[in-house]
Formats: sequence, structure tokens, C-alpha cells
Amino acid sequence: MSHSCGRWDLEDHFRGKASAVRDAFNRLRELIEACGPVEMIPQKTRIVFLTRMRFAAAMPRTAWLDGHLNLAREIRDPRFTKVIRYGPATYTHSFRAHDASFFDTKFAAFVRESYIRGRQEHRNT
Repeated sequence: MSHSCGRWDLEDHFRGKASAVRDAFNRLRELIEACGPVEMIPQKTRIVFLTRMRFAAAMPRTAWLDGHLNLAREIRDPRFTKVIRYGPATYTHSFRAHDASFFDTKFAAFVRESYIRGRQEHRNT
């Protein structure tokens, strides 16, 4: 998959952003890390989370947090602004969070499912 080489600092992503953006990111990160071992990699334009493969990303904007989860199925939920299918078992679900309250217990279940997808365990369930 394409990527941007280089070393990027997490703090660079939050300079000049509303504090609610950082709070939203911290809540998302908390949900992701509760799933198990994960690597977080700040890149030039986004922050990705991966296990065996990339399963989630966050893109801090001035007043909100954009992001996406990769899932093995399509989920219809109003919080997902767009769903794109990539092959037979990958659906990228985009979201936009204005604050940390966006990441409730229902969204936490989507995060866990995405984590399983990232570990490539979805084929065994």
C-alpha cells in the first residue's frame, strides 16, 4: 500500500487545533488501545493504528477529527459519513467527530470489530 516515508511527530498534528479535537483523538486512542496491542504511527497527513495491518486512522482538522475504520462488513450507522468497499472483505467507514462524546459504547464496538479486522482474525469468526 502507498505511504509517506519520514518521521512525523504526533504533536504536529494538533498545533492550532481546537482542544476538543485532541480530546476526541485521545478518546478514540483509548478505545483502540483497550482492544489489545497496537502500534500508532503519526504520518504526514494522518495518524494510523495497526496490528498485522492498518485498521484505523485519524486526521485532526482545525475544529473536528476525521477518521476511518476498516471493517470486514458494511455497517449502516449515521455516524459513518461514507463507506467504500475495497475487495470482498474490506469496507472503509469514514467518520467525523466534533468532540469526545462521539466515541460512545456503540462506537467502541465498531472499534473492536475494526481491531479484529486489523489482526486478520475476521476470517476465523
